[in-house]
Amino acid sequence: MKINTITQKLSECSLLQFTENQLVREIIGALSLVKKYKHRARTYYFDVLFSIYKCPACGGQLKMTEENCCSCSCENVFDPTLAFQKSACCRAGLMRKTFHYVCLKCLKPVPSRFFFDERVFDKAYFREMMRESRERKKKKREEIRRLLAQSRSARLSLTEIPDIEVIPGLIEDLNM
Repeated sequence: MKINTITQKLSECSLLQFTENQLVREIIGALSLVKKYKHRARTYYFDVLFSIYKCPACGGQLKMTEENCCSCSCENVFDPTLAFQKSACCRAGLMRKTFHYVCLKCLKPVPSRFFFDERVFDKAYFREMMRESRERKKKKREEIRRLLAQSRSARLSLTEIPDIEVIPGLIEDLNM
């Protein structure tokens, strides 16, 4: 279980009931220290990594601003994996999928150097896939409605008033 998940679960509980428990207090303290260490390690990782890369637009210093996005003082915001990294297999560019990058030539997954511990999540790609999924679902529903409409029997036109006594055994069956 991830540290953030554990911390969140503990904070969801009433922490007042645990303040008397020394073990829980120590765990919360340790989790807080790990979270701070992780933040500092992440910052250091990207400082070192971006010391060899410069902004393609102005040559300025880059910094990670959010997951799979970096920016420069010239307000250039881009995905550093797509901009700087090539696939190891073909030395080709990369393409972003829902949760990973792939080589443009052979479509093999490629791990990004520009992630500390996150997963790739392309909002535009996800939005497009969801739109397509909804369209497929809508077409399927329409096709089912069309098939059901075609399978209906024709209108029943009665030429005379129905008489239930004409059907043998019906009254006895209904009386059971």
